[in-house]
Amino acid sequence: MRKCEKCGANIPLQQGRGRRRRMCETCSPSRKPKSRPTATASAAGLSDRSGVVSTVTAELIAVGMLESHQGQLALVLANRIETGDDTGAALAQMVRQLRETMTSALSSAEPEAVDPLDELRAKRERRGA
Repeated sequence: MRKCEKCGANIPLQQGRGRRRRMCETCSPSRKPKSRPTATASAAGLSDRSGVVSTVTAELIAVGMLESHQGQLALVLANRIETGDDTGAALAQMVRQLRETMTSALSSAEPEAVDPLDELRAKRERRGA
């Protein structure tokens, strides 16, 4: 058996990994592992909501795609992003997917009806230029 360098007490046989003990448990207690902070919106300093859901909703309403499947998927992703319960890597992937979903939803929206008079003015301006 080994002896403690500080008090001379017997040190039990070591089990597990790490260096050999030089002092007994009373002279040098084991260190507890530090808890790692979780990646949340409050930990990042964002106490209030960022407005991702409201912004996405407004954009989808503007193009009439709120009730489409792409619009609903975008809202689900925006809700997940706003909660901040995921890790940084998961958040980055959700942001990327939201960008792709919004691009798809906005590009597949039907174009607005164009006024025939505006078309004629545009043609006249092109001919005159």
